[in-house]
Amino acid sequence: MTRKRVLLAAGAAILLAVGINATTAVWPVTTIAEGRVGPTVPGVVVPPPTTLPTTPTTFAVIGDSISARASRAGLDMSGGSWTTYASQGGAEFVAEGWAQSGAKLLEMTTNAAPVTADVLVVLAGTNDLDGVLTIENRLGLVTEIVEKAGAERVILSAVPPLDRDPAASTAWNAALQKLAADNAWRFVDPWQTMRTPEGTYAPSYTPDGIHPSVQAAAIAGEALRVAIVAIPSMEA
Repeated sequence: MTRKRVLLAAGAAILLAVGINATTAVWPVTTIAEGRVGPTVPGVVVPPPTTLPTTPTTFAVIGDSISARASRAGLDMSGGSWTTYASQGGAEFVAEGWAQSGAKLLEMTTNAAPVTADVLVVLAGTNDLDGVLTIENRLGLVTEIVEKAGAERVILSAVPPLDRDPAASTAWNAALQKLAADNAWRFVDPWQTMRTPEGTYAPSYTPDGIHPSVQAAAIAGEALRVAIVAIPSMEA
């Protein structure tokens, strides 16, 4: 008997000895290593490929009802908060910062405190579009908010459309964009796909011309999530 026949006979004997049919398919090592779906083997369960967990980028928020997860009376508002939809896929919301319904910049400045999150997101100013404070005064308050929070990485978000005065929200967003550029912060406009050329909300994205709908909050949350996760890699 040749050496090749001896090896084949020995292999068949081993399979029979352990009670496995000699025709049973055996997964090649490369199939398992590359995560491809191989042939089904009766009685054998192969776990799916595993991926190593990554550390999420944490973010804190300072803002108003656009961001608040609860009303001043404690009612749950998380479904309408963009933070709910941003806290996934590599980004994690942490209970730092401050956001309340109806809050103006001066109140945010008063309540701002140091944060430990990787990124600070400031989405603020809608309630100050009444013109009581000048744009320069409002920008000074935003700067103070960031300084009190002490965050190294900062995202200034555009405010959403304001249907009753789209020119005011447009001017404020332009000022925020310049402030971000002047301070090496990042400016993000998560509402751009939901804004008409006139600066108002596109249909179905708001229930009242001020606040985003749940759908709009989800879209904005995804846009901000992408920006939050991208910040560390941009600095690498």
